[in-house]
Amino acid sequence: KTMTRPRFDSLNPSAFIRENQFGLASGNAGNTALKPLTSNNIDLSYEWYFSNSGLLSAAIFYKDMDNFEETVVTPFHYRDVREEVDLQSSDLLLDINTSKNGSGATTEGLELGYTQNYDFLPGIWSGFGATINYTYQKSESDPVEIGTSGRFLKPLPQPFTPRHSANATLFYEKDGIQLRLAHRYTGQQLVNRGLSGVSLWQDESHRLDFSGSYAINKNLTVTFNALNITDDTRRNFVTAANAINPNNVNSNEIVLDEGSVYDDSGITQERTASLFKFGRQFRIGLRGTF
Repeated sequence: KTMTRPRFDSLNPSAFIRENQFGLASGNAGNTALKPLTSNNIDLSYEWYFSNSGLLSAAIFYKDMDNFEETVVTPFHYRDVREEVDLQSSDLLLDINTSKNGSGATTEGLELGYTQNYDFLPGIWSGFGATINYTYQKSESDPVEIGTSGRFLKPLPQPFTPRHSANATLFYEKDGIQLRLAHRYTGQQLVNRGLSGVSLWQDESHRLDFSGSYAINKNLTVTFNALNITDDTRRNFVTAANAINPNNVNSNEIVLDEGSVYDDSGITQERTASLFKFGRQFRIGLRGTF
């Protein structure tokens, strides 16, 4: 069993409001009533060292969490304190970003791993090796009420918990030469389910990196790195989550609730919210020890 205390910033007893003459006001507020995250964990693993430099491993895990911290957007009313403007109604409505304790969530999954140096091969080939790992995880959060509106967020996966992820590395180490080519795959994952009327997701991504070094002598080593060789682009998209009728903000009627993209392949993923492109990076260096 483990426990994690809330973030200090989330406990900050303050509120910040941004007024907007072109639309609704918004703001942020802390929550001094946040409880620590508690988790009951079960882990079972098996490792087989089939040679001096070879390993096969498998692990299963289960986590039952309570009171995890999440960010939600909830409607608040606040009384305008300005005396310079005579408003007919000073009881204004705005959306506040705040943290609250989720009622609970579970995560279960499987990890597989393989590592081996191919030192049994002849000549220069004995410097090669490989490392591969794969993770499958399934998570689901309990329904959470949006403020006191009577509307509940539909159960969704935990943020930044992709269903599938994998890493594969091919390396070479011999005669002062070290080379590594690494590929990382991350499946679709939830980013934020607390946005008003939508859930934010990140599309799957592939990233390929290369690093190499050569020891000129015992004091000098030249290095080279090529990052993001595939020029990976990160895309975020949105799905409808407990969306109400925009023509009647006082209504609690849910007009569209699409749920999880994991469970329904028919959910559209074409509503792009943002694109991030970092480009390729190349670095060369000289390292010295004295």
